[in-house]
Amino acid sequence: MPARPSLPPLEPAEDTLAIFGRPAGWMLYWGSGVIVVFFALLLLFTSWVNYPDKVTTEVIITSGAPPVPVVTRTEGVVAQVLVTEGEFVETNALLIALDNPADLEDVLKMEELIANLTPFSSPLDIPSVVLPSSLKLGAMGRTYTQLQNLSTEIDYWLQRQSNSPRAREIAKQLQEIKKLQTSLQEQLETQELETAIARNQLDQYEELFIKEAASQLEVDQAATNYLRSERQIKQQENRLIESRNREAELRESRLALGENVSDQIMERWLRWQASLRLLQQELYEWQELYLLRATQSGSISFYENIYPGLFVSPHEVVMGIVPADTTGIYLAEGLLPQIASGKIFPGAKAYLELDAYPSREFGQVRAEVQQIALAANAEGEGSYRLVLGLPDSLRTSYGITLQPRQQMRAQAILLSENKSLLRRLLDHLWEVARNE
Repeated sequence: MPARPSLPPLEPAEDTLAIFGRPAGWMLYWGSGVIVVFFALLLLFTSWVNYPDKVTTEVIITSGAPPVPVVTRTEGVVAQVLVTEGEFVETNALLIALDNPADLEDVLKMEELIANLTPFSSPLDIPSVVLPSSLKLGAMGRTYTQLQNLSTEIDYWLQRQSNSPRAREIAKQLQEIKKLQTSLQEQLETQELETAIARNQLDQYEELFIKEAASQLEVDQAATNYLRSERQIKQQENRLIESRNREAELRESRLALGENVSDQIMERWLRWQASLRLLQQELYEWQELYLLRATQSGSISFYENIYPGLFVSPHEVVMGIVPADTTGIYLAEGLLPQIASGKIFPGAKAYLELDAYPSREFGQVRAEVQQIALAANAEGEGSYRLVLGLPDSLRTSYGITLQPRQQMRAQAILLSENKSLLRRLLDHLWEVARNE
């Protein structure tokens, strides 16, 4: 067989020679390293970035002493509104009077009169007090008239007794002694104040004498003034003791006279005491029905427009008394929802955005979780009672101190414990894998 002719050797193409003959670029040498470093930095960044979860709920901001509601006890028509918005009232002050047959001014006169009659321990005291007539007292007028009649009868029988002039003289002397004791007590208080001032001056002069800024003569003069004031206090106290002893003697004399009063007087005296107790009870019942009084001191805050002629229902909250806040401590109370509630613990940070003060203009108020109820509130759809403290009071993140008001609403942003981005990604992947 004829020999197969040999083929000429193949020459490499120029493009192939160009590829294999050119040295490798930086991507081939460093690309994998760059990718490894990138992922390492990404991993480091995700483990370094931490941020908390947020739970939002609505809260009410109050001071340490929340407002005390004023509640009506019965239905009726408002006759007088005796206070104004923001007015400061003391405990037991009159707030509202409901329409009734009695006149409020006359009832107040009778209340003061009963307070003066209650300490009476003998019928000999009755002539010293005059019961005014023509008082418009409504249903209480009958008992008051009975008390007037008994007082007149007792006074009549006392005048018929031979010892009545002596009894009147004793009553007159007791009244004078009471006035004297009041004057002596006022003088004693003034003298105690002057003694305190004299003692303070003596201390100052002694300090100045030590510093060689005052002479011994000035110190002696200050000491003399102080001792004189002390002596005057002792004298005043002795006068007060003597007047009290004299009062005790007169009372014993009056009791001795009281033992000799007739049966007619004693019988009327017992009825007089019964009428006074009955009048006290009727006055109490009348006040419970027709008067609203302040249960404590504070500033008035109307919950609605109150005016004469307004009809009110029983157990209706018509106003509140805001106690004077001397602590400057504020709390925020609300309900922590069930969702994500396990992430919030006492001591967690929070921020408040008040409805009355937009956060974009005034900033946020820093808060801190103080209490979380252990049991859920059935009325709040299973939520937990939440109490937040305000360490900076009402000072916002913009450095603005907000004007305090009661019952201010706010959105509370509760922050959980910080968690890294890497942990969140791993938790998410684990949750996906577990579901599959």
